Amino acid sequence: MSAIWSSDCSFTLWQYGIGHSRLILKASSNSSQSLGILFEGVDFVKLTRVFPRLSISRADVAQEREMDDAGVRSVRPLLRLALRHDRGTGLVACSRLTVGTVTEIDGRTPFELHPIHLSIRA
Repeated sequence: MSAIWSSDCSFTLWQYGIGHSRLILKASSNSSQSLGILFEGVDFVKLTRVFPRLSISRADVAQEREMDDAGVRSVRPLLRLALRHDRGTGLVACSRLTVGTVTEIDGRTPFELHPIHLSIRA
């Protein structure tokens, strides 16, 4: 599958909130700005903690079957995504994917993405 979005940056699992159904990956950076990836309406996750050279694409048939076998059933449309990286592949089923720049203020990161580089809904 062709990539929806890719980066040579290394991303880490930064936050996952079951209550808010949000998953956030953040690029390692020495500056006050870095890339962030926000998955909203998350129904399924199969991930590692680190994602070197990340590429996001739509899941292939076998990966969609793996999600179905794990019980992914939703009344709302879902993006079924494959997160390919140098160490393997992760899977996410979500209703929205947003990629943008995260700006830290005083060492704290209010998670706002601006500017937005990519935003897609199921």
